Amino acid sequence: MVDRVVFMDLRWLCIYTVVASMERLAYKGVGSNLVTYLTEVAAAKSVSAWSGVTSMLPLLTAVLTDSCWDRYSTITAASLFYVFVLIGVALVALLRTRVPYSTLIFPLYLISIGQGGYNPSLQAFGADQLDIGDDDDGGDNGTPTTEEQRSKVRSVFFQWWYIGMCSGSLLGNSTMSYVQDTVGWGIGFAVPAAVMAVSVAAFFCCTPLYKKRQPRVVHHKPCRDSVLKALKSPLASVTARKITLPSRDGDDDADIVSELELQEKPLKLADQKQEAAMGEAAAPSVAKIIVRLLPIWTMLLMFAVIFQ
Repeated sequence: MVDRVVFMDLRWLCIYTVVASMERLAYKGVGSNLVTYLTEVAAAKSVSAWSGVTSMLPLLTAVLTDSCWDRYSTITAASLFYVFVLIGVALVALLRTRVPYSTLIFPLYLISIGQGGYNPSLQAFGADQLDIGDDDDGGDNGTPTTEEQRSKVRSVFFQWWYIGMCSGSLLGNSTMSYVQDTVGWGIGFAVPAAVMAVSVAAFFCCTPLYKKRQPRVVHHKPCRDSVLKALKSPLASVTARKITLPSRDGDDDADIVSELELQEKPLKLADQKQEAAMGEAAAPSVAKIIVRLLPIWTMLLMFAVIFQ
């Protein structure tokens, strides 16, 4: 049964593996040999600062995408912006006799902005395509699915996604560095731009096949409130642990306890109020999930530093 479920989602697996691989090839093709291109003394420092900004920016854009923006729209805007900036970098390299080297720094940070919106949204959107059987009692074609089967599908997806990213990074670091050193910087930067353009075109060509998931609860409040709730919920949880109920000794204390218990019971709300309450409860639950993931992220931090 699991193999059948995985086979049904193989098309999404192939699409996103190829798209992720091509994006990594484009990014590494530009960034891997920049120190050689920027022949100034501060070249290494500039490239390190740019790499740091590129790595940290998704921490902000991922939160905004998940709380405020639509994933597909974010991918569309960020990918087109990404391609245009890569084309600009290629043009700067082609006109390097007329344009100073420092002119390349500004497009590099624009690449960081494009990638910061593109990568987190693309990965989450790809995982949405494999969320089979979450909205009903069965998967595609009436095939029943269990949580174990859905976990298997997601596991396979992220494994192949990472294989695609590593493959693209390997090709970008090796092949593109060779092209830039032997053929020229103009072609060396134009090829990543062309690869990224083909990747975006392939993604858009498959648009009719995508499942664009709608949120379970319609949030009527601004996204700023959702982000603030997610940030405040861990502090509220810690504060709530310090609250103690009065003892049950005495009639007055018993009345107070009874009143507190009545306040904890949910009231019967209208449909729109129920949706608002569910939306408010979603932020703390997401924050708790993030807190549980922090030890895993911390363990992978050193690996990420070595990988970069």
